[in-house]
Amino acid sequence: MKELRLKKKKSQKDIAKVLGITRPAYVRYETGNREPGLKVISELAEYYNVPPSVFFISDVKGFNIDKEQNIDKLYQFFQLRLYDMDNLTFLFRARLMEQQEKFAYDKQNDVSEKRFKDFVKALEQIHNDLERVKARLLPVFMPRSFDDVLKEPKLRFEEYKEWARRITS
Repeated sequence: MKELRLKKKKSQKDIAKVLGITRPAYVRYETGNREPGLKVISELAEYYNVPPSVFFISDVKGFNIDKEQNIDKLYQFFQLRLYDMDNLTFLFRARLMEQQEKFAYDKQNDVSEKRFKDFVKALEQIHNDLERVKARLLPVFMPRSFDDVLKEPKLRFEEYKEWARRITS
């Protein structure tokens, strides 16, 4: 948030005014002491003319899932994307809760269906990243199938069988 605000040469007070909140409330969003709801994220995305995913998908500059060879970095990226997914699904659950009759608090996640579809696309992006990293990590952490588990013992068995055949022939 801060990078976008500074790029646009705006103060925290300016952005708070755009959102219709106090400067201290905005500062809590910008410093990470409070998570904004879908509504605030949507308004910020519209104001800065960026996709909403910019605000909740952790940016890892220069990271390429398909080319990264360091297993620790891949695993850290996987954990980061899980965190992103948890945050977004929490906001989705909050939106559902707010839609219940007699909801007593201010609605923080009430956004248009069009904007909500943007959030769903972001969730799909997170999911795709997770699947791609999982595909890279799976062979390292566990065999792809039960056949892979048995592959080496099976090859050794075939080799022993061949030797046994040769010896007995």
